[in-house]
Amino acid sequence: MATILQSIPKEANVTKIEYEGPRIALYTNTPRYLMENNEIISNLVNVIKKRIVVRTDESIRKSEEEARQILTQLIPKDADLQSTFFDTATGEVSLEAKRPWLLHRNAQEFNHPEVTEKIGWKLRIRKATTNPSSTIQTINYNLKISSADRSKQLRQIGDEIFRPRLTQKSEVSLFTLGGFGQVGRSCMLLTTAESKILIDCGINPGARTPSESFPRLDWTNITLDDLDAVVIGHAHLDHTGFLPVLCKYGYKGPIYCTEPTLPMMNLIQLDAIKVASAQGRTPMYSDRDVKQIMRQAITLPYGTVTDISPDIKLVLANAGHILGSALCHFHIGNGDHNFVYSGDIKFAKSILFESASWNFPRVETLLIESTYGAKEDI
Repeated sequence: MATILQSIPKEANVTKIEYEGPRIALYTNTPRYLMENNEIISNLVNVIKKRIVVRTDESIRKSEEEARQILTQLIPKDADLQSTFFDTATGEVSLEAKRPWLLHRNAQEFNHPEVTEKIGWKLRIRKATTNPSSTIQTINYNLKISSADRSKQLRQIGDEIFRPRLTQKSEVSLFTLGGFGQVGRSCMLLTTAESKILIDCGINPGARTPSESFPRLDWTNITLDDLDAVVIGHAHLDHTGFLPVLCKYGYKGPIYCTEPTLPMMNLIQLDAIKVASAQGRTPMYSDRDVKQIMRQAITLPYGTVTDISPDIKLVLANAGHILGSALCHFHIGNGDHNFVYSGDIKFAKSILFESASWNFPRVETLLIESTYGAKEDI
């Protein structure tokens, strides 16, 4: 924190510095200064090698109603604004528009630093869905009602991530808990001397016994409190179907995935409850457990280096499988080991998606799915 304070000019008017999960948040009374002089943050990131975000101080934020009125006046009509969502935990307002590029294209028409200064909220521009999404509305509602708890949780996650390392050992282990030699229930535990990361948490819907249906978490000899994070590659049930059960039985830590993966997996998980009930089976979890995932999820864009524990950084890359699907690239230690887990991939460009990423700068261990990897499948 001392390095940050020494590097920030007084004109930035930074009021506080807090951890926000895997990011360091700088709160300011004059966000326009840092937004227009973004080289200040860029240079600082290069020095401390951590993600930094600029946040508006709570004291300058307009009320949601007043901010909404100002936005209505400032947003070009051609952008066709559909909805706004104010996230009080981060001080961001999401603008969903039919033509979002019009809110990026011309700074003279819609100037982000200027608008942020007028409303006191940072802007996030999103393309509106063709039809209103009840799943996204449910996620936003749960984020809104849990904002105080989320703020506290994000600070706690940051404390865990950015604590000093206890050892310089670089030993890495991978425990396979499902999905190997079978289709379904993908789940692995990546461990180092500092960290325990669960990768995927799926089910095998076609299996007949619990020992074949669910991840074998009982093999790991750990508790849910021992987990530093859960990382999800994509939304399908064979990779996410057991995740609500983790939350049901007390997992409170972060869940990392891409932004499209969150609503898609929530929709699939909620549908699984309906299917179980229709088939006369007792669901393993309830709606409440899926909503808990919404509150604990931290979404990441492709290509962004993110600290998820004291000795592990995560980068997600396009897997070409479904919307939001990701290869997971784990940087372990100070360049000690690079591990890439492909998840389900499509190594060819399709009508909807680009082909899976492959040009990683450095990889010591590659774990690649091979469900359709035989010669006759190529």
